[in-house]
Amino acid sequence: MLFRSDGPRTAVRLDHDGRERRYLLHLPPQSAVTGRSVPLLVVLHDDKDSGEVARAETGLGVAGVRAGYAVVFADGTSTSTERLLTWNSGAVTNYASEHRIDDVGFLRAVVADVARRVAVDADRVFAVGHGQGGAMCHRLAREASDVFRGIAVYGGAVRFEP
Repeated sequence: MLFRSDGPRTAVRLDHDGRERRYLLHLPPQSAVTGRSVPLLVVLHDDKDSGEVARAETGLGVAGVRAGYAVVFADGTSTSTERLLTWNSGAVTNYASEHRIDDVGFLRAVVADVARRVAVDADRVFAVGHGQGGAMCHRLAREASDVFRGIAVYGGAVRFEP
């Protein structure tokens, strides 16, 4: 675990659907979460980026932790585990959609995994995304509204083809 100004950050590997997936987890200081549940923000990168790029570009690790949130920067998939990562958002044809990657299931599993590490307030689980990450947020709103209570999109298609 690394300790930074934006709180403890952990790179988490998670097996899902026969693939090793990854997300970065930022947590508020332990003193801020002792005895209470925290809201969770899941940040989704644009097509061909990564969770690390979204973390660096958005500053949401710092802002989220300061606001008392647990913040996740999830990685999509590609032929590489670190480059040109995509989401199966249903909006575009790419590696994830061509290989029918279960990204909705993966992001559900991420929320469950975080909830095993820290008490998560199930009524305050949100997703935010840019570009294809935004399109993935729209898919989460349709298919995982039982987990994600709200989404915010700062650029991303609404198109979806099942």
